Amino acid sequence: MKSQLKGRLHPVAYANWIEETCQVRRDSTTVFVWLTDPTARDWIEQEYADLIAEALSSIGPFTVQYTDGAN
Repeated sequence: MKSQLKGRLHPVAYANWIEETCQVRRDSTTVFVWLTDPTARDWIEQEYADLIAEALSSIGPFTVQYTDGAN
């Protein structure tokens, strides 16, 4: 999924917001993604939610749930 996002985002945007994320687990319906901090979480949810949902749809009917150092 990150490779799809890398191909669609400006390199600086990818480096700033997506590169440091990682999938921590996945169940039958949800991909759990770790983010560096609450600011990254807010920004990604606000700016990239549609793009991430589109990328997820290419691998299955998944939703995404974010976790960060604050929770």
